[in-house]
Amino acid sequence: LLAAIGLLKGVLGGNDPTDKIEAAVARLQRWRDRVASLRELLTDEDVTDFVVVGIPSRLAVAECARLLSALADQGVPVSHLIVNQVVDGASSTAYLDRIRAEQGRELKRLDGSSPLGELSLSRLPFFDLEMRGVFPLQYVASQAFRGTNADAWEDLLADQKDRFVLVGGKGGVGKTTTSASLAVQFATDGHS
Repeated sequence: LLAAIGLLKGVLGGNDPTDKIEAAVARLQRWRDRVASLRELLTDEDVTDFVVVGIPSRLAVAECARLLSALADQGVPVSHLIVNQVVDGASSTAYLDRIRAEQGRELKRLDGSSPLGELSLSRLPFFDLEMRGVFPLQYVASQAFRGTNADAWEDLLADQKDRFVLVGGKGGVGKTTTSASLAVQFATDGHS
């Protein structure tokens, strides 16, 4: 310890670096306490829910599975999965047929024995335009959180407690649209 203090004395200057060391230790302890408080908050299922967002492609499904595993390892509660850009059966070109076939394979993986299959799954159609503004986001919310998906979201949307709802996934899968439409739905339901 004396050697370390001597080294710090030379680096920090002055005759007695003890005050500087104690101040640094105190700052580190405050930081550690803040991180512990944040960890406690993010792992409390009464105030936090994480929504995984993806698209039905091999890479995106693999990334969703990796994300879910990492969140589970950290104890972060996850109960919902949004799958965006699902091409419906009404399209008829060969290109769309190939996309639909790949999406079908990946959706089966999501519905199967994967840990992702344990989440409440909401499928959203492929929108051929960018969903910007309140009214388009209300439409996305009606597709994601109401109708056939209403039961999966009922507990979260009806809960009147303050909550953190975190949204994550691979780039370009609709995280911003999902979080914005969820915020619009919360506001529509009277949350502030």
